Amino acid sequence: MATYSSQRRGQLGVNQVEKVVLEMGWRWQQLDAANDDGVDGLIFVESGGIPTGQIIYVQVKCHDSRTDSKGRICVSFRKAGLARNYEQWRRVVGAAILVHVSPTPPYATHWVNLLEPGAVKGSQVFVDPKCGFGQSSARRLAIMCGNIHRDLLKARVDTETADFDYLKRGAADLQNNAKAFYRQLRADPPRLGGSGPLVNFSSEGWRHITRQSRARLTQLQSMLLLGATRRVIESTPEAALEVSDEFDGGRLVIARVALTFPFRQTCMVKLILRRRGTVGNYSYSFWSIYESRRGRDVLGRK
Repeated sequence: MATYSSQRRGQLGVNQVEKVVLEMGWRWQQLDAANDDGVDGLIFVESGGIPTGQIIYVQVKCHDSRTDSKGRICVSFRKAGLARNYEQWRRVVGAAILVHVSPTPPYATHWVNLLEPGAVKGSQVFVDPKCGFGQSSARRLAIMCGNIHRDLLKARVDTETADFDYLKRGAADLQNNAKAFYRQLRADPPRLGGSGPLVNFSSEGWRHITRQSRARLTQLQSMLLLGATRRVIESTPEAALEVSDEFDGGRLVIARVALTFPFRQTCMVKLILRRRGTVGNYSYSFWSIYESRRGRDVLGRK
């Protein structure tokens, strides 16, 4: 059972973390000690005073801790308790961190990503004293939450089995089948939003997705996604396109959607078009299509 002294020290640590979080412009919610299960509080990330939907689960430790030969702060736990807590941390939908608070003024605070390899070992959590907890760490903390909060706001586009019939024509020759399908799109181009400007499928688009400098697996991914291009284009009004970089006298514009399939899991897809011309008289051509969360986990975390 925790002594009054340790309870007081623990609350001092929580209060310091809350103070820093509020200074960052985010929100803090403390959890009751009886219900914490390795989490003392939650940080609700905000942008411009508006919650983003990102949540950071926080374990707070406030006591003098030794440092190891690498200069890391060593936060000790009971081994069984740490193992139990770790199972809780790796299940959270968001980020899980430990914040170490020095128990003496000026109450220095440092943090560690609890899911980072090597952060937890045996009965200890290792905190790098270079990782100060505060405004300077805000962007890194938000990135750790992943992209799922933004993905939930994207338009959903549903595909059907027939959209990918070209994949069935001699499965051993994907590139030729995809190229034949690309020619079909060139002959019968879709319109943005179903009734807006035509999107042309010129040879430069095909050359771009199959260029030799592009990784072969990435090329194949674009070929597999070609079957969804018509539905994405016809589901995306011209006004919904995101304007990106200048490119060869024009602009690249982007449609981002959550794409569902009849044969695999939903994914976030980025369709890139080349836009030329002037306002009210733009012309569009296909440039690329690919999954925009490559190399990330299901929450969009690297």
